[in-house]
Amino acid sequence: MAIVFIPETGTGSSTSTSYISVAELAQYLEDAGLTITLTTDAEKQAALNRMTNVLDSFAKWPGERLNDDQALEWPRLYAYYKDGVEIDSDVIPPEIKKALAYFVYYSNAGTDVIPVREGSPVKSESNAVSGAVSESKEYWFSSKQTPEISEIRMILRRLLKKNTASLDISR
Repeated sequence: MAIVFIPETGTGSSTSTSYISVAELAQYLEDAGLTITLTTDAEKQAALNRMTNVLDSFAKWPGERLNDDQALEWPRLYAYYKDGVEIDSDVIPPEIKKALAYFVYYSNAGTDVIPVREGSPVKSESNAVSGAVSESKEYWFSSKQTPEISEIRMILRRLLKKNTASLDISR
């Protein structure tokens, strides 16, 4: 079965799965001097689909979704950069596209890009009570802020405005 891969074009499609195409991914990575080990288009498409979901789940973006039934968080109505510049409602901001490419890169490099959220499921837990009390929990998701995630946050900084948009990756 083939991967469903449909880049968003700015229409607010109900079937879009990614903010960028495989060609755009290659260009963003080349521009930054970054490489990934994914070799086939299908591998890259699957990574883009996954990381689009991650990017969308991390953030509360400015404005409102263009359509109630759109698959992704962008495009948006009434969205502004934090300096007050309006973002057209048929545009996916280049910061979103670049951040997605970086999410793919860092995920492919082995960086855990999924944050721990309150109530994250516990993968394993151990308690030892002998002399000293100790407790250890391992979560399904990472619990550390990484420099790589901070770099993505820097890419998105023009979109992230207090009380309007936030990237929920503080760990």
